[in-house]
Amino acid sequence: MPLLEQTSRIIPVDIALGDMGFDDENNHVGAKKIGIRAIIPTRYADVPIWRTGGIHRKEMKRNFPINLYHQRNKSETIYFVTKQLMSDEITSRNYTTQDSEILLRLIAYNRRIA
Repeated sequence: MPLLEQTSRIIPVDIALGDMGFDDENNHVGAKKIGIRAIIPTRYADVPIWRTGGIHRKEMKRNFPINLYHQRNKSETIYFVTKQLMSDEITSRNYTTQDSEILLRLIAYNRRIA
């Protein structure tokens, strides 16, 4: 939630997509408080709706937007390709230089595909 709050202060965020690891009623409630729609699949698909806890989690079970959720694959693909091409290790020790290293890698990645 802190990362989502910080991001929403910098750029407008309408929808947050998460995997099953973020399936928690508190994540849905926190996102709703800051005006973001959270789309997170429930962990246990075989559990009936009446046994699922939380209003938002029940709503996800009833009306899960599959087409919208699968847009998440695009960002996951970019992360995967970036890690494959440029290694997933950061060699810098200082936070500022780590940030610069990541930024330069992304610029190099964008330059490569352009």
